[in-house]
Amino acid sequence: MHWRDLVRRRQPEAWAGLHLTVPAPVRPALVVSVCPPDRIRVGTEERPMLWARVEPDYFGVDLLRSASPASPAIIPPITAAEVRALHSDDPVRTAAAWARHFARALTRSDRSPLAQGEWLLQPTLHGLERARMPLTLASDALARPAVDTLDWSSVTHGECLPPVLLRAPSLATDGRVKAWARQARAGSLPPVLLMWGSGLQAHVVLDGHDRLQAAVQEGADVP
Repeated sequence: MHWRDLVRRRQPEAWAGLHLTVPAPVRPALVVSVCPPDRIRVGTEERPMLWARVEPDYFGVDLLRSASPASPAIIPPITAAEVRALHSDDPVRTAAAWARHFARALTRSDRSPLAQGEWLLQPTLHGLERARMPLTLASDALARPAVDTLDWSSVTHGECLPPVLLRAPSLATDGRVKAWARQARAGSLPPVLLMWGSGLQAHVVLDGHDRLQAAVQEGADVP
């Protein structure tokens, strides 16, 4: 895989993400599949993580998510040493460092969604210039039950639907949630890694379920 930095056309000094190129044919492990009639499956070959059914009126999709809290293990867990190495007082520099970390981790992972072609890894929500997820979106994502509906008609201009989890949230007493809560209080919480699913018209959480939960518990916006 190759990557190059993206900059804003009118602000060449402003870093805007990574443009990834996967040149060789690679079979992705995490796949978004379309299954007749009107079904969408997100998961690996051996483990479905999310099912969706497009509603007959095309106003949204019905969701069925795994009720297990087991991690989808898309990339290896982030360590405390990596947090110390990648965090800095400059938010743009920190975002660029984490983007490179995620790019390398996805390349090495045996559960990566990367396949041959062009990819964008950006510090914003899809189609928006917002670099942090509002607390309301994160809270709604965690509150969504395993069986639920995504209502496309509820989205207003300039907003987006809450991201969809690929597993059940951890308990608030879980050790990693507590550890990430300390990072959130310190202002050094690593970003949550999302993937845009056009068939869902929403993001799915590839990595960072516990970080998302810790941020909500601490009342902090999510990078």
